[in-house]
Amino acid sequence: MDNRKSENKKYALAFQGKVFFALDEYFNMLDEAIIGEGSLFSKREDKGFYETKCMYAFRKYRGAFYHFVNVKRLIKNDAKQYQKLVKPDKLPEPLKEATFEVRVWGSANEYAYELSAFLDAIKSSMDFLVKVLGIHTKGARNLRGISTLIHRVEKGSKNGVFDLIKRYYEWIRKLREYRARLIHVRTFTCSTGYESITTRDKTEKLKIPVIIPEVPPPFALDTRESRYAEDEIKGFERSERRFIVKTGDTTPAAEKLDKVYKVLPGYVDLKEFMEETLTTFEDFFCDFINFLKSLEFEEYILE
Repeated sequence: MDNRKSENKKYALAFQGKVFFALDEYFNMLDEAIIGEGSLFSKREDKGFYETKCMYAFRKYRGAFYHFVNVKRLIKNDAKQYQKLVKPDKLPEPLKEATFEVRVWGSANEYAYELSAFLDAIKSSMDFLVKVLGIHTKGARNLRGISTLIHRVEKGSKNGVFDLIKRYYEWIRKLREYRARLIHVRTFTCSTGYESITTRDKTEKLKIPVIIPEVPPPFALDTRESRYAEDEIKGFERSERRFIVKTGDTTPAAEKLDKVYKVLPGYVDLKEFMEETLTTFEDFFCDFINFLKSLEFEEYILE
């Protein structure tokens, strides 16, 4: 197994395990649930419908994970391509002591596309979880998605499932707002790149991070003129430190360069953002399944 497949398998086990086992345990409970008069399930097909809605939520969760893995793959592939572009040529003798800095970067809109699909999959998974709850609330068939519960919490509803939603309220609100802006209002351009500094046959390489705005960006024109004006990557600052060691008045015996790209306030690293979001959603998914377990496949009345 190559390194990429091994790494993807590691992430698959890390993320899928918690949700998978919670759902698997719940399905074991579902198998034991009674069928008939007075039960949530009047016939065997009702159990199949219930399980199907749960699986829809799980598959959307796995879809989000797929887009996260895609971003990791894109970052790795871009690094390989840019390293080839900044690879220094062999310097002629008169330039042996010179320092050459090369930076290449370009737009990478595929990152924004993956982020849009990632957020949409998580929102869809939450909606399906709420629809599972809707099967319990026979008098409230208007439970169409997470928005219904969010609005009820904002109006002061509490206890039961609303306590669960309140614990995740800020996270859900920010996720829904970011998704809505990105899908329905506007998108934005991501950039990626690489840099190398060569001094006396020594080359330091540095990957330029892929970053996104921390909050949904406001509307902005996307014209030929505005795109031409985007002549630099925004959202981070570059800092460097040079250490030169000399022995007497001779030529420097050693030189070390430390360089780093620091993400500025108002921006976040895309991979870190997606990983943290996926981890939080995994917690939410399992907590929601635990709440469903507490209902023991009985009717639930929304207060």
